[in-house]
Amino acid sequence: MKSRHFLNVDPVAMEIVLNAFMSLCDESQAILVRSAYSTNIKERKDCSAWLLDHEGQPFCGGRFSGGQYNNSGYGPVGARILEKFGSTIQDGDVFVMNDPYLGGPTHLPDMSFLKPVFYHGKLLCFVCNQGHWADVGGKAPAQGVVGDATEIYQEGLRIPPVALYQGGKFNEDIYEIMLSNMRGPHERAADIRAHLAALQIAERRIHELAERFGVDDLITYMRALIDYSETRLEKAILNGPEGSWCATDYLDDDLGSDDPIPVKVQVCIQHKPKPNIIVDFTGSGPPARWGINVAGHGTWQMVIGVFRNLLVDETVPINAGFLRPFTVVMPENSLINAKPPAAVGARTETTYLVRDSILAAVMDAFPAKSRAPWHGVHGVGFSNKEGDRYFIHYQTVGGGGGARTYKDGIDSVHEVLNLPVEPMELQYPVRGLRLEYITDSEGAGTYRGGLGVRQDWEVLQDVYLATHSNRHKKPAPGVSDGKPGAVSKLILNYDSDNPIVLPRETSNYPLTKGDVVTVLAGGGGGYGDPLKRNPLSVLADVRNGKVSIWRAADIYGVVIDAKSWAVNESETESLRAKGIAGD
Repeated sequence: MKSRHFLNVDPVAMEIVLNAFMSLCDESQAILVRSAYSTNIKERKDCSAWLLDHEGQPFCGGRFSGGQYNNSGYGPVGARILEKFGSTIQDGDVFVMNDPYLGGPTHLPDMSFLKPVFYHGKLLCFVCNQGHWADVGGKAPAQGVVGDATEIYQEGLRIPPVALYQGGKFNEDIYEIMLSNMRGPHERAADIRAHLAALQIAERRIHELAERFGVDDLITYMRALIDYSETRLEKAILNGPEGSWCATDYLDDDLGSDDPIPVKVQVCIQHKPKPNIIVDFTGSGPPARWGINVAGHGTWQMVIGVFRNLLVDETVPINAGFLRPFTVVMPENSLINAKPPAAVGARTETTYLVRDSILAAVMDAFPAKSRAPWHGVHGVGFSNKEGDRYFIHYQTVGGGGGARTYKDGIDSVHEVLNLPVEPMELQYPVRGLRLEYITDSEGAGTYRGGLGVRQDWEVLQDVYLATHSNRHKKPAPGVSDGKPGAVSKLILNYDSDNPIVLPRETSNYPLTKGDVVTVLAGGGGGYGDPLKRNPLSVLADVRNGKVSIWRAADIYGVVIDAKSWAVNESETESLRAKGIAGD
């Protein structure tokens, strides 16, 4: 067995250093949030901060960084920077990149900045951050996040790791190329300053740690943390079940086709010869013709994020060591392992299905932490027309979360914060009209899925609309006899005499002043037979307007008296005895 560095260090000191590393990442991320101009960063906190060691391996990240797209994918980026710049790397360098096919970012708007940290002439590590920019060029505003592109060249400026600063000297050429190819260059310039400020504070904190612990010991702790994460994960695997489980979920269709695209997964957990997890996506669909593909490291990141939540807690940093027990099998040039020039802007539609498929597969193996599939992802973007004042506003809508084995799914849930209506209406010609639960949208079950959400916006001037959304044909499926949630819809002028179904994937769709865009985000899948749901839970849902009195009888077999708002126990018992539940 190989030597583990963390066994040779003071565990108390290592815990102090670990929390110091996490805290400096949290502080760096906070600086980025407070300084950036892109709404996705400053309001929705769609950003992260993390650390690579002097060999380019991720060893720690912030407590609030990463979510599904964690720092585990940045090992290839660190390796590429070291390979490309090698011995020329010096104090004062800053590298920038966003190419999703080189590791790290999973689509072009996730702009990433990396800075080597030297102390007394010795390279200690790299401090890094990433933020979702409002625009990075492309064929339409916010194109990098929507799904109607057919190749990555349409989605925006694609940047391999390049030096924005070399030895402290600003590279004006790189800067001008970036801003000349992006909408809102004044905002992008401010975003760059925010990223640099966040790097600066992280570098300062690393210097303080080097002074306190010494350079050699600090590097030892970095290595030790990588081994520590591997060991903690291996122990968690040994304390969990062995076995093999599988599941399949589906994207609605591909561009110009009505055929659904499968995301198929088999999870195998083994204790011997050493603890390991194999996640095999063999049988998943081919690359899509539009921008819902995922570069392979994005699938990796989702796998790591899922099992981090299932097996350990936030005291275990996601790093290079955490990846070691995993084997991820992905078909070459597929939906979940796309190759250039496949478009990847709306990759969340697929990565969320990757996560949902894994969780559905292992739901009975990890009953306390898994869940049924959820509503998908639904994004809308509004932008100015030619000649009008520049703006880009991008927003996502939360829908129903999947049911747990012991508890209902969450009503209206999403991983990234929404933009509050007040700053939205102050900054953009868009008015929020409605945000409400959709009655009867849950996936029925012994434990029901979360309710979907209706959200309406009115545009106050002529604008362009961009969209990406899924689960319009294939709703969130139920698990173990649970029912699927409601499908999602995008509608223009829903309450008018002539509502129009909007495309799920589009950009530069013209809207006129007074138009209302409605997103109906679907419900989460249910768990277990609906006829076994506690009648009092059904009654509570009916009283709260979440489930109609008719659905209570038809799907759950629970008869509720409309006058007394109480369960009619005898009729409920008779109806359930028939063993019939609708779909």
